[in-house]
Amino acid sequence: MFNRDLLPNAQAYYGQYFAFKGNKAKHLVPCCFHHDKTASLSIDMVSGRFYCFGCSASGGDILDFHQQKTGLNFVESCKDLGAWVDTTQDTPDQLAARKKKIEQADREYKARQVQAAKAEKEHAQAFIPLVATISSSNAPSRC
Repeated sequence: MFNRDLLPNAQAYYGQYFAFKGNKAKHLVPCCFHHDKTASLSIDMVSGRFYCFGCSASGGDILDFHQQKTGLNFVESCKDLGAWVDTTQDTPDQLAARKKKIEQADREYKARQVQAAKAEKEHAQAFIPLVATISSSNAPSRC
């Protein structure tokens, strides 16, 4: 059974593959999915989402990244990351408690995803006045 609580945090996981400068919420690094001379892989440290502007590799969390990086399926990736729990020896009470904990983790994960999407939208909206200013200053004058 998959338990999202057992996944490593994004900073710890991605830190195995990339050297990050500073403690920012988003980083741009060279993509590991294609030959990349410049940084094109955007990684969100809050949600774990990633997107490459060069090869379009993308995913919603470190589990997606791990699957694409290693070529493992979902279950094997979960096991590899330590997020797969064997429940064959559990009592019904233990299963119910684990299910409740997993549901809570999923709610928190979804809330982080919404928070990250909102922050991304706000960040993009901050550039609208700047783009409008640049566009209007570059418009040809009609004398």
